Amino acid sequence: MAVVSSTRSKQELEDAVKSVVAQFPDDIVYIRHSIRGDWTDEPSFFFRVVLNDRFDPKAIVRDPVSRAAFSDTVNSIRAAIEDAFAPDGLMNYVYFRTASEQNELRDPEWE
Repeated sequence: MAVVSSTRSKQELEDAVKSVVAQFPDDIVYIRHSIRGDWTDEPSFFFRVVLNDRFDPKAIVRDPVSRAAFSDTVNSIRAAIEDAFAPDGLMNYVYFRTASEQNELRDPEWE
C-alpha cells in the first residue's frame, strides 16, 4: 500500500477547505476530507460535502428547476475544490449529502 500524503500541512489543507466553504455560505454546512488510496491505490483526496436542506433529494428527482439548481451548485463546488486542491496533484473524489440525510444516517466518516 502506498504512503498517502499531501505536500501541504494539515493547517494549509484545513484553510483550503475553509476557503471553499466560504465561497458557498448558503449551500455548504461543512466539508470533511481525507487522503487515502483510491481504487487503484493512487493517493487521492476524498471530500464529503454536507449541503443545507434547501436541496431536497425528492424535489431534485421530480422538479427540473430544483435539479438544475442542484447540478449548478455541485458543479461549482466541485470546481472550487479542484481549484483549491490542484497544487497537490492528487485526484479529487467529491461526494454530497444533505444535512438531513447525514442526521438520519449518522455516518461517523461524515461527522
